[in-house]
Amino acid sequence: MKILILALISMNVFADSPMVALGERIFNDVRFSKHYFQQSNNNVNTGLDEIVEPEKVVSCSTCHMIDQSFDDLGMRGYNDFEARTTLTLPVDGMTRSLRNTPSLVGIGSQYSRHNISHHDGELVHSETYLGNFTGPHMGWKKEEKEVTLANIVKVLREDNGDQEYLSYATLFLGIDPAIPDDMRLPEEWRRDISKLSDSELINYMVELGTTYLFNIDFEVDESGHYIGSMYDRFLKLNNIDRGPSDNETVFEYTARIFREFQELKDPKLISKEFFPNHKKEFGFGQQEWNGLKVFFNISENGGRGMCIQCHTAPLFTDQSFHNVAVTQKAYDQVNGEGSFAKLEVPELKERNEYEVYFLEGKDLGVWNFFAREGKGTLTKFIKSEFCRDPSDCDEAWLLPFMAARFKTPSLRNLGMSEPYFHDGSARTIEETLVHYRDFSEKVRMGEVVNPAPQMRMMRISDQDIEDLKAFIDSLNENYE
Repeated sequence: MKILILALISMNVFADSPMVALGERIFNDVRFSKHYFQQSNNNVNTGLDEIVEPEKVVSCSTCHMIDQSFDDLGMRGYNDFEARTTLTLPVDGMTRSLRNTPSLVGIGSQYSRHNISHHDGELVHSETYLGNFTGPHMGWKKEEKEVTLANIVKVLREDNGDQEYLSYATLFLGIDPAIPDDMRLPEEWRRDISKLSDSELINYMVELGTTYLFNIDFEVDESGHYIGSMYDRFLKLNNIDRGPSDNETVFEYTARIFREFQELKDPKLISKEFFPNHKKEFGFGQQEWNGLKVFFNISENGGRGMCIQCHTAPLFTDQSFHNVAVTQKAYDQVNGEGSFAKLEVPELKERNEYEVYFLEGKDLGVWNFFAREGKGTLTKFIKSEFCRDPSDCDEAWLLPFMAARFKTPSLRNLGMSEPYFHDGSARTIEETLVHYRDFSEKVRMGEVVNPAPQMRMMRISDQDIEDLKAFIDSLNENYE
């Protein structure tokens, strides 16, 4: 019985190189999971038909799904359907993940400002890749990391291939005539496993895997600009650039198209078209145009979504960290209205292990990792975002302002990545927009702790919510 690969539909026009193909194979290999390790009798070539409770065997794609449940829910955007993912093997008393599984599409976009990942900025991409192989989603405890790494090495070294794939050793060496062209590595990427140390082999696996992740992007044309959504088609139809010009930042580009939208008095619109992989119709008509104007704060009716302040084009995220009161709402629901405002958040010198701040709604986001040892990339970025002089910025002073901030997600193809927010508490886009409407009012009343200042200026009506929903839907794509 074949034991490895799910036939997944690629979302990226660049996903045809041997490095990406091998990275995808590793991404979908179930043998790195703890349950397979426990049930395989020390034989990494054991078939799933010999594994007790094979449903507990997982890979990266178990959470970062694409078409596995297509018949029921349509395509997914490299995420699952749960607010907090069910763990097939409980870890340290947890039966669900701490947070919602984020979409991976766009993780390697050319418009990315940094390579910091996870909702709270915990890891950079290479750390993320290995961290997910050695973490609770694969069934592993923190103290088992050495066992986990040894198992990774064993799988890569002892794999003998199956009916469809050659062994990792053969593919990594890249010289066997039987290797398909789409998996034959160029010479500079080839490695002889027998000559690599364990750490070198793991680093090589991470390099291949990260290459795969970086190539998961939205549809682009020959110029590299996004073209897959109705919004992108609308821009092209109205002669508006779909991405920044040379030496133009995403913020400068966003400001430029803001002015162009202001001047666009008679836009050319697009009729609805059925997207099979969403099982819905999308277009860019008058309602989408109205929603765009609320989104960009240029509505004639006074609606100010303030969305563009954090969801900058063309990726529709500034990749920064903002507090939109999701943690406060969750904590107050458990402990009573106003409880979060009374919560004593430790100072820098008093901060202990971060795990306690995930419990009972006390999810403090980027606060957990800012100014921690080994988190220099994150800390440097935060200082560049929030300090006038990053070289002279007191971390102890800045830390309290990081409480309950989370990374801004991309809004592209949001229809394939429900539920929403870091805790999955909003099941629909409408629920998400209602949250912003309600809590922007609470911000103006001074009832939100450490809020994103953009929310103070946000004013949206029920009609604005309908229009914003239509505009956000226009960012969906139909992957073939």
